[in-house]
Amino acid sequence: MVFWLSFVVRTYVWVVLLGSSGPIVAMFKSIGFDPAPRLLYTSFASNIGLTHIMLPYMILSLYAVMKNIDPSLSRAAAGLGASPFRSFALIFLPLSLPGIANGCLLCIIFCLGFYVTPELLGSPSDRMIAGMISVELLELLDWQRAAAMAVILLVLTVALLVVYDRFLGIDRIWR
Repeated sequence: MVFWLSFVVRTYVWVVLLGSSGPIVAMFKSIGFDPAPRLLYTSFASNIGLTHIMLPYMILSLYAVMKNIDPSLSRAAAGLGASPFRSFALIFLPLSLPGIANGCLLCIIFCLGFYVTPELLGSPSDRMIAGMISVELLELLDWQRAAAMAVILLVLTVALLVVYDRFLGIDRIWR
């Protein structure tokens, strides 16, 4: 159900949870932390928010590949004397690597352009590239530098896709 909520709504939920009067800070105060730790507007909060938003994409990428792995392969390995760990490491993990690669590529490319979540949860000193482009445009009015940063973001995204295509093949995303 959480996957279908807007990522802006999910980000605001984290603002409430991690805020100075939120339940997580109240829990820290109740267990004895006199000055409760500052959780909101930190890189920790930004990472928590990004992980919460990207986790369904990674899980769906992994599930799509893992559901097609034949369970009889693991049973055959066990019948031949392989331990469950060895069966996982030598059979299941290599067969699920395309799903891991797809999920990582999807999450990294999404995170390259994230603006709202890091701006609402993170600190100004830990801005991501989309936030830096926004500062260049809206605060400093440096359009040339903002355009150069946007081109760098585009080149980085295309480079990731080219590297993925070179080593794994872009056609494997849809399998």
